[in-house]
Amino acid sequence: MNKISISVLAVTCGLLGILLSIPHDNHIAYADSVVATVAVGPGPHALIFNPSNNYTYVANSNSNTVSVISGTNVVDTVTVGQGPVALAFNPSNNYIYVANINSNTVSVISSPILDNIRQIGNYALYGLQNVVLQNNVTMINGSVGVHNANPNFHLPANAEIYIHDNSNFLSPSSAIAADTIIISKGATVQNVFYNQLQNSGTILGTQKTPLQLPLVSSLPSFPRSTPGTTSVNVPAGGSSTLQPGAYGDISIGSTGVLELTGGIYNVTSIDAKESSKLLFDKPSQIVVQNFIKWDKGAQVGPSTSSLHAHDIIVFVGGNATINQNTTTTSLGKNAVINVNLFAPTGTIAMKDGTIATGAFIANSINIKQDSRIALDSAFGFQR
Repeated sequence: MNKISISVLAVTCGLLGILLSIPHDNHIAYADSVVATVAVGPGPHALIFNPSNNYTYVANSNSNTVSVISGTNVVDTVTVGQGPVALAFNPSNNYIYVANINSNTVSVISSPILDNIRQIGNYALYGLQNVVLQNNVTMINGSVGVHNANPNFHLPANAEIYIHDNSNFLSPSSAIAADTIIISKGATVQNVFYNQLQNSGTILGTQKTPLQLPLVSSLPSFPRSTPGTTSVNVPAGGSSTLQPGAYGDISIGSTGVLELTGGIYNVTSIDAKESSKLLFDKPSQIVVQNFIKWDKGAQVGPSTSSLHAHDIIVFVGGNATINQNTTTTSLGKNAVINVNLFAPTGTIAMKDGTIATGAFIANSINIKQDSRIALDSAFGFQR
């Protein structure tokens, strides 16, 4: 763990600018001059760094608040006792303790849910533009978020996140986070972070606004790849094994089985027909240049119980016209999917009754009714 010390502290008219040095890394985290000025509450009096979440906490003695800073952005403001003048961090429980001189109290700050929404690995569904959950979708665990505000989405007609009737978030630690959110009747969610909210459902946990965007500081990188020219065709009812390498279009006929031995694959497209199987023997990465289409009843994931969804990442780069919708990824009705998908320029569309475990990141995400989603992320989740 790096020791963080304050090298330069500038306080002017309620504005705080900081410069941090990291002695153990033998470099300066910011330049040797003020490179950013962060607006906090009146009377910033003390600050402390929490290395467990990389947040800086600032005690504002004149407003009885603590500002929470990520990088150079205030991501939360916490009301504490009167006259906060000192802060301490306890690494054994990750709590921040605030001494309030005018009320003779100590406030204890813990923000696990706020921490969670800033980590890409905690999202089962993460859209760059929007996420839609249709009726009766069950989120077993994991959060749902949209990266930034989209000028094309406005209440009351639509929102970056739209949770339709009777959808349900089961895990108390799950959250939905976006600029604008619509929660329809009968839907039950846990924690909600937003700038605008239209709620006709039930919120069981925290409600927090305003929300600083973007949600996370960085997204997964998309690997460079060049597919091959040799197509792979598994006939209906047939089976085949595929070694790592570069290939063209991959097609698996109805009830066919394609078993990947594991490693890195660069391909043009993947089309898995009804009730087919795409199985992985070892940890794998597939980079798909164009599209993937996995039809009704398809099974995609590990071939053995010792392998998990977080061991398999599918990167999808292009668009295709599928079922009269332009999407990158289409998952068929009643498909069972156990992989991680990253489609930054396209749409992930899961049709009715899809059972999906992993993490799913795309420009746009549409989850149809009666689907069940669980988190097992390869993208920075701490196990």
